[in-house]
Amino acid sequence: MLDPAPLRVLIVEDGPITRAIFERYVAKHPGLSLSASVATAADAAGALSHGDVDLVILDVELPDASGFAIARRLGPDVPFVVTTTTEDYAMDGFRYRAADYLLKPVGYRRFSEAVDRAARLRRSPPPRP
Repeated sequence: MLDPAPLRVLIVEDGPITRAIFERYVAKHPGLSLSASVATAADAAGALSHGDVDLVILDVELPDASGFAIARRLGPDVPFVVTTTTEDYAMDGFRYRAADYLLKPVGYRRFSEAVDRAARLRRSPPPRP
């Protein structure tokens, strides 16, 4: 059986250090490839318009919009993982069907667990109620 193609990841993170860390994590993970890495919701919208995104790593607090505004634009076949510094957005994460919720700072092991979960959801989504 052939291994599935790596998931193309869009990172949406306004913090340059955290964004660089996530970029390294994506490069390290064998099931992922980086599609784009952006700092604003506007740039994320541009990256999503190209249609080459399979998974989004999504900061909730962006300078120009809530990350959940981006989540609303995602189709049901594009899972996303919420990243934030607070638990305050957990209920919204569930409401928007986030694959996982990461509290910063995020270590590689926890990042890997989250993206693996998202990959499983993408490859075999749960039935809709």
